[in-house]
Amino acid sequence: MGNKAYDILQKNKDYLSKIIFDENYGTWDWDLKTNRVFFDSSFYKIVGYDIDEFPHRLEEFQNRVHPDDFNMVMEQTQKHLSGKINRFNVKFRFKKKNNDWLWVLERGIIVERDNNGIPQRFSGTLTDITKRKQIAENLKAQNFKYCALLQNLDGMVYHCKNDNHWTMEFISDSCFNLTGYKPEEFIQNKKLSYNDIILPQYQNYLWKTWQKQLKKHEVLEYEYEIKTASGEIKWVLEKGCGIFNENNDLLYLEGFISDITKHKKAENKLKESEAKFRLITENSKDVICIHYPNGKYKYVSPSCKRILGYDNVKLIGTNPFELIHPDDIDNLIKTRGEVKKGADLISTFRIRKKTGEYIWSESVNQPINNAAGNIIYSISSSRDITERVKTREILKKNEERLKELNATKDKFFSIIAHDLINPMGNILNLSELLSEKFSDYNDEQKNEFIKNINETSKHTYNLLLNLLEWSRTQTNRIKFAPQIFSIDEIVINNFDLMKSVAEAKNISLISNLNPDHKIFADKNMITTVMRNLISNAIKFNQNGKITISSFKEDENIKISVIDTGLGIKKENLNKLFRIEENFSTKGTSGEKGTGLGLILCKEFVEKNSGKIWVESEVGKGSKFIITLKKK
Repeated sequence: MGNKAYDILQKNKDYLSKIIFDENYGTWDWDLKTNRVFFDSSFYKIVGYDIDEFPHRLEEFQNRVHPDDFNMVMEQTQKHLSGKINRFNVKFRFKKKNNDWLWVLERGIIVERDNNGIPQRFSGTLTDITKRKQIAENLKAQNFKYCALLQNLDGMVYHCKNDNHWTMEFISDSCFNLTGYKPEEFIQNKKLSYNDIILPQYQNYLWKTWQKQLKKHEVLEYEYEIKTASGEIKWVLEKGCGIFNENNDLLYLEGFISDITKHKKAENKLKESEAKFRLITENSKDVICIHYPNGKYKYVSPSCKRILGYDNVKLIGTNPFELIHPDDIDNLIKTRGEVKKGADLISTFRIRKKTGEYIWSESVNQPINNAAGNIIYSISSSRDITERVKTREILKKNEERLKELNATKDKFFSIIAHDLINPMGNILNLSELLSEKFSDYNDEQKNEFIKNINETSKHTYNLLLNLLEWSRTQTNRIKFAPQIFSIDEIVINNFDLMKSVAEAKNISLISNLNPDHKIFADKNMITTVMRNLISNAIKFNQNGKITISSFKEDENIKISVIDTGLGIKKENLNKLFRIEENFSTKGTSGEKGTGLGLILCKEFVEKNSGKIWVESEVGKGSKFIITLKKK
């Protein structure tokens, strides 16, 4: 296109921009010969771009049309260009610079044709209708909800005059379900007035109550009886208010009238049952209560005074949670939630007596529903089970202790039966061979026998030491004498004792202990602990190293015994330190064990108010960690 044509289009674009002043409108001008489209400054502003920020080409515009709207927009465009529709008028979504989708209304018309009537220029406007679209959608949704609400209400919505007939100007379709009459029969009192179906004893009082509420500009809430078209008597609840103009003149009344017949019948039955209930509860040994749906007391039986020490009347209106032990409240809230679902539940909790003492209480909770299935009250019957709880706790402790004693006994017999008898038998056999056939063996064989006897004796001796100390802990005969000492000296002594064993397996013993790290514990017990841990580390190691370190941690000293040995399978970690598991594995040189050493370690560490645990990975080694109080 030449400069002259471009200038003409530009002038036309400016002209259209001057015609439209509203900032929600933008103009465009499409040259069909060149497919160039000119947009004015308002157009760019609406879609969030700077002026001339995107090129004046048709495809630039098309690329910003929502994919779901694109075909519809192009179809309408072609219909107008082909003359099938006189004007182009279409709503669609257009992408802004920030990628938000803008709802727009685009209007256009062919403004220039050639001599053959072929369209040459297509011009129009673009309007931002996003807010208008949102408002329309919201109104549509609200209208749908309103209609659905009116259809499903258990009652009827009305709009009436403030006269003695309650002349209806609008009444919802649900009127028929409530009264048996069609809405149009009440409108403008066509067949009868609403006042005609109100029982006579309520008519005058309803009128006076309405006038009183209107003077105060307050909402009316009143229960009365009506007679339906079939002659049935129903209880209804009317809630309504007056609608006034800016001059405080009453325009009309509007409100809602609901059927409460079932509710009233249930209420009357409840009153009768309450009278019977009081006769029972006032003579009960349990504390019987009626609760509102929010849990507060509606009624508390006199037995409350005897069991808890409180005046039952003074508790009415209060929340039971004020008396419940803090640790039991969450569980009780869950129980209340289940009761609200309609389930009968038994809950156990601690409740505070007037003296401040807590007792254990067992409560049976039962919901009371109205005809609609909604909970109106719940009844609880609670009794003091403190002695039962104490007895149960004693039995549980005794059961656990018995289980532990049985495990201890089994472990003890197992050690005697296998871990002591077998090595002693081995020593006896080897010594008999040497005694009876000494001259039959050469020196090398004799040395091998003596070496086996020595190794077996050492193993048995260590086992006897552990067994002796363990038995003393089980019978509470071990002396507990804590003192301040350095863990470093114990480890060094144990390293010296086990140096030869470690060297035989090519194991390095490394101490990174800080001599200034002193602990307060029983020295003999901790010596046994370290001896067992180092011995175990050597047992499950070969051509590796054992490193013992210490660190300060708050009020404790943390000691770690790290080896580069076999490691422990993850599923076996929980079996350590537990006597009932009877867990033991062979060392790298086939050394046997009983598992007693680690059990003893745990008992001695915990006796000194410490903790012990293990971290391990198969093939990489283990890390036993102890925390003990520093001086």
